[in-house]
This record gives sequence, structure tokens and C-alpha cells, in this order.
Amino acid sequence: MVFAASLCTNAKADEITVVDKGESNWVIAIPDEATEVEQTAAAELQTHIKAISDCELLITKEQELQADVPAFYIGGTSRGRAVMADAGAVEPLPFDTIFIRALPEAIVLSGHERRGALYAVYTLLEDTLGCRWWTQDETFIPKNETITIPNDLAINYAPKVISREAFNHRASGNIYSARNKGNGGNDAAHGGKIEIINFVHSFFHYISPDKYFEDHPEWFSENEGKRTRHGQLCLTNEEMRAELIQNLLIDLRNSPDPKFIDLSQNDWAGFCTCEKCQAIDEEEGSQSGTLIRFVNAVAEAVEKEFPDVYVETLAYQYTRKPPLHVKPRDNVLIRLCSIECDFSHSLEHPVNKAFAEDLRGWRAIAKSLFVWDYLTDYHDYTGIFPNYNVIVPNIRYFIDSGAIGIFNESEGEDFCELRNWLLHHLMWDPSRNEEELFNDFCNGYYGDGMAPLIREYQNLLADCAANSGVHIGCFAPAVNEWLDYKTLVKATEIMNRAEDLIRNSYGENSAQYTRVRKARLAVDRTWFKFYDFWRVKSAEEGVAWAGPNDPVAACADFLDRCRLHKVPYLVIDSGPDWESLLLEKMKMRYLKREDLSKLWQELPVGESVIIDDATFNNHKEKAERVDDANAWNGRATSMSTEVDWNVNFMPNLSGPYRTFVRLRCDASTDQGDAMSFGVYDWSAKKDIFSKTIAVEQLRGDEYKWVDFGTIDFNLSAGFWLAHRHDPNVSRVFVDVIVFIKPEETAVNP
Repeated sequence: MVFAASLCTNAKADEITVVDKGESNWVIAIPDEATEVEQTAAAELQTHIKAISDCELLITKEQELQADVPAFYIGGTSRGRAVMADAGAVEPLPFDTIFIRALPEAIVLSGHERRGALYAVYTLLEDTLGCRWWTQDETFIPKNETITIPNDLAINYAPKVISREAFNHRASGNIYSARNKGNGGNDAAHGGKIEIINFVHSFFHYISPDKYFEDHPEWFSENEGKRTRHGQLCLTNEEMRAELIQNLLIDLRNSPDPKFIDLSQNDWAGFCTCEKCQAIDEEEGSQSGTLIRFVNAVAEAVEKEFPDVYVETLAYQYTRKPPLHVKPRDNVLIRLCSIECDFSHSLEHPVNKAFAEDLRGWRAIAKSLFVWDYLTDYHDYTGIFPNYNVIVPNIRYFIDSGAIGIFNESEGEDFCELRNWLLHHLMWDPSRNEEELFNDFCNGYYGDGMAPLIREYQNLLADCAANSGVHIGCFAPAVNEWLDYKTLVKATEIMNRAEDLIRNSYGENSAQYTRVRKARLAVDRTWFKFYDFWRVKSAEEGVAWAGPNDPVAACADFLDRCRLHKVPYLVIDSGPDWESLLLEKMKMRYLKREDLSKLWQELPVGESVIIDDATFNNHKEKAERVDDANAWNGRATSMSTEVDWNVNFMPNLSGPYRTFVRLRCDASTDQGDAMSFGVYDWSAKKDIFSKTIAVEQLRGDEYKWVDFGTIDFNLSAGFWLAHRHDPNVSRVFVDVIVFIKPEETAVNP
């Protein structure tokens, strides 16, 4: 109902009644020249109050406000500024400050000029009126025809973290971020984002090798005595620095309101080892010494024309360790990155001691410190990433250590909605009670009673990971390297109970049931991804099988849920067709012995694992799958002379297996070797097995089984196939690989 003429009376002495039984004479007052953000704040307040009570408050300019009409005062109104002054709020206010003050006929929602009013509105809607924005599309708006505000409501708060971002496709760059008081991806209507021009890894943006290397190779890194195009810059070259400064200043001049600009190393190794650079690195005890001296010189030039601009650089990988002597200028912003850390433990844990020392070192010398934290497994965006219990401690640790900007790289799906919620609320106010936030989200989003089940599930997996002794970084090892079978069974049982609870309480057509089914994607994927391994472990440990009986059907169900929830990627470099490829690979991997019966007479009997060529990894796409009438299913992997070990696969086997590969080659000779086959331990970084195969053994249209004997596998061991690069061997073809458990070690799951 549009606002009524009668004045609402207070239902209680300690409450201000804004809407009474669906009616109100309150209005929303905005400045006479309201900014876009102030208009958004007013519209958001109007929209949510109507959604709660079905009462729509009028939005009016302050100069048009009638006398004695009670109002919400949004942003920089005269009344709002007067109330703030009376309360002792001194301008200029700290960045992103919110100011809320409730008076009998005036509720002020204001703060810092950029977006303080907007955050004040969201704070009132969430903390006082009970609104929740779980995700960008899923919200909870309470229904109440009467809305009251405590008459002693008074908030004057400035967050310690001025740059707050959770980089996840379900949190970044949309209204979700603003409503939960993030500022990494907001559009202009919601206050804009903390924009850093040429954000990270920007050396070659300013000095591109395509433009400069031919005429000025000395401007680029020297490695092993040679200047290289694919490295970094030679940071002691003054001529290069002068050109870079000119290019960087052009970017600043072309930006309407620059506040930050990045100047940081490329995202790979290759720092300069020329005599001058190396001498500084040795003097400073770190490659960061050369970097900071260089960035300081650029920042000094920037300050002359842009005195309020910060120049950001990274303390990342080879520059993570702070220098011994040089200090960043006051207009240099350091962003410290935690990419090497073990995320199954907090960053204060002894296993992360080196990072903690670097953080203390940078804090001691840098006036402004941002951090870049990693909450993702680049190898598996839909799998289990067991850092659940370190998310909150790490946020508080960064803030306690003086960080004023936090960028959480948190791509992935494993409870990402809960992660985003916790990250935003704790970055805004790290004093919030973690358990209350956790329970609020889990019971509100997944359904009543879910919080203890999710806590039990996450504690179980987090403890297993932390106690495994396995380093779990953002390029995490395969989950079965740290997860044991009994724990996987328990985790699955917990999620089964959760699903049953929500099915019985809300029904299978409810949003809550759909959300719980998404939440278990990670544990469900673990079963079919390592199906053979878990089958063996179930039998070896005498623990009943708790996984799917049909891994291909389990994969298909997983993909159906991925499509429903618009999961965009599987791993960091997965292509657009990853869904169909995953299912095809699953079908090919779990071939039954009878499917290969026409080929089997040459192989011994025994428990077997079959790997079709459709499952192979094909790095850089150098090999190709081709039609081949003689292949068992009409398709095979063809390798030309360019193909090396990039054709590979991790079979996730443990123990001895007799290994057979079905091969052939096209060749114009019978001499020499056609190809190699090997097994490599990626954790130990050593060969387990390798062997060449002669051309005469493989030449012709017919495939031959090659017996490589019994190979002792471990979970980090993967096989590879390589052409021997003999131009007389035009093509090598791989059809299928079979691993057979020797009878004396066979387990019948």
C-alpha cells in the first residue's frame, strides 16, 4: 500500500514504528542533488520495505519534504549531516564508513560519500529487519505488515579493510557483493569497485617484447647469459625504466579518476640475473630488493603528477620475501600472495611459518599492505577443498597483521555460497561471531537443522586433511592422497542424512533440497573420479562399499546437477565442452571386460583396470583422436613426431599391476624405436618405469599388445606416451591400456 496520511504511533516506548499493519506516513528523503549511489540506496530501502510489509514508501527530495513528516534521510541530506555533526562524526569520514541514527521522526542512513549510505541501508535491512542475500539470485525477505526500528539504534562504523573481494563467479561483479558490503566488483550504481588500473602481472603491458625486444633486448631479463622474450624486465636498466614511466603515465592520464595502478611481475619465473640485478638481489637478500627499488623510482615519478595515486606491486613467488634494506615509498602498495601455503592449516600454523615471517617483514616496512589469498583447488573446481576451518582464522590473521585489502581467489563450487557469505561478513567486521554466521547461513539457506550436519561434515574432512601430512595447496594433490576410505564413507553418510532431512522436511521440489544436492557435488565426484581406487580400498580394509554401483551413471547425475547450477568449469583450463568430454571419458574408462572380449584372448585373467585412449590428457592438443577401423571401438589416439610425454594420464592405482598397451605405427622403416612408454611419480619427481618399443614390433595396420611387465604404482604416479621423433615413423597409434592385478596380490572388491 502507498504511504498513508495518518502518523504511525509507537507500539512500544523503545521502538519506532515505521509501518503499522501495512500503512505508513514515513517517506524516504534524498539530497536535492542525489548521487547515483544515494538514489540506489533509497530505491533498495523502498523495494525491501515493500517486499517485507507490502507498503511502498515515497522517495522525495529533501527540499520537497513536508514539515513534520517522518523520514529516512539517505546520504548527504542537510538533516543527516546535522545529526552526524551532533553525534561527533568528523569529516572526512574514513573510507566506507556507515552512520545510522534512529530518532523519533528521523532515521539517518549515511556515511562516507562514496557508498556509506548504501551500506547503511543494507546494514539496517540485514541486521535490524532480517533480510538475507544468500547468493546473487537467492534471498530471504521476512514478511511482516508492521516494521519497527529500535529507538536507540546508533551505529558509526568504519571497516578496517578498505578493499574486500571474494573472487568467485557467484559473488563477484554483481549486486550480491554490494548487499553483503564487498567492493571488489560493484557497478557504478552500487558505488563502483576498488579499481586498480592494469590489475596484476603488468610488466609486459608497459614494455611489450613484441614492440621492444628486437631493438632493445637489454631491457628484458637475462637468463643463463641470454636475454629472453619470455621472462621479466631488467629492472636496473634506466632507459627501459624511463620508457615504462612514460607509458604508465599515459594510462593514468587516460583514466577518469585514478587511485591505484599496478606495476608487477609477470605470472611466471625468469627474473633477471644480469650482473647489476643480481648484485642488488644479493645485497637485499631477495629478488624483491631489485623490484622495490625499481617500483620506488616509478612511484616517485608518478607522485609528481598524481600525488594521490598508489602504485601497487606484488610480493609473489620469487619476490615474496621482503628486502633487507630498501623500504617501499609511502605511495607504493604491497600485495602479498599466499600461493605456496598449505591451506589445510591456518596461515599461523608452523607449516606456514615462512609465509608468516614474510608477512611480518612486509608489515614492518610497508605503509600499505594488501593480501591475495587462495581458497581454491585449480586442479578440481568441483571437488573437495578441505580448507573450511581456516577461512575465518585467516581473515582475522590478515586484519590483525595490518592488511587493509583482501582479495580472496575462491573459484570453485565446494560450498562456495557459504564461503562467500563468511568471507564478506568477516572482511566487513572480523569481530562477528563465526558460529552465529555459520548457523544463520546453513539453516537459512539449506534448511532448518542443516548447520550441525554441515559442521560435522566439514570438520571431518578438514581434520582428515590436516592430519594427513599432505601439503594441500591451491594446486592440490589428488583427493585420495590425503582422504582415506573410512572418512569418505563417513562424509557420504553425513550428506545422505542431510539429504534425507531436507527431503522429509521440505520435499524434493524445494529450493532447499536442490541446494543440498548441489552441496554434495564434491563428495559425489570423489567417488566416481577415483572409483577403482576406492573399490580396492573397500576390499582391502573390509569396509562395506558405500559408493555408487554404476560410476558412469553417477557421473551423468553429477553433470546434470552441474548444468542445473550453471557450473562454468571443471579445472582452471577446462574448455567449453568439458561436460560432454567428462562423460565420454567416464564411459571409456569403465569398460567391462566383456566389452573387450574380442581382444582379450591374448591377455591373462585377473582383476583389471581398463583405460581407453578417450580418457588421455592431451596437453597443448599436440596429439589427436582419429577414426581407425582396427581400433577396438573405431577410435584411437594418433601421435605425430611432435608428440612427447604430453599424452598422459593419472590412473590412481596403488600397488603392482601387470601393464599392457595396445599399439601400432605407420612407418617407412623397420629400424629403430617407434615410441616410449613410461610411468612417472609426480610427487617424488622421479621415473618409476620407462621403456622404448621398436618399430618392427608395431609397424602395420594391425594392433599388437605390448607387455610392459609388472609396475608398482602409487597414487601420484601417471603414465605417459611419447613418439621417438623419428621422421621415418609418421604416426604412432594408441588404442587401449589394461592394468591387471597379479594373482598373488589380487583383491576382489
